[in-house]
Amino acid sequence: MRGAIVTHNHPNLGWGTKDARSKGLSFSSSDIEVACRANMGEIRAVSSGYKHSLKPPSNGWNEQYWRSRVEPTYKKYEQQVYKESVTNILLGRKKIDQAEADYHHEVIKRTANQLGMRYSRTEIN
Repeated sequence: MRGAIVTHNHPNLGWGTKDARSKGLSFSSSDIEVACRANMGEIRAVSSGYKHSLKPPSNGWNEQYWRSRVEPTYKKYEQQVYKESVTNILLGRKKIDQAEADYHHEVIKRTANQLGMRYSRTEIN
């Protein structure tokens, strides 16, 4: 998979069409770990509502980059986004399904921004 563009699906896990999660979730930490370890040129995930793409930073990625940079950064933003999500739910600013639908998107968007990876989420109409 070195240098390859790898596309996989993120299926609907049984959520109804009115559930925000039904459009699909973004990359998990496991998705990104595999991309780094395999030194992919790009990882993509397609769901019923979105196309997600993540490309390495200009200096590339590998297993060491995953362990030393991506994993700790991702964990930092997981904690931050979780706290924000709980606050937004408790204050009535977001419904639980919407907070869950946005969770991984927010985490990887922040991680990618900090580390110079190129992330996008495009809505499918």
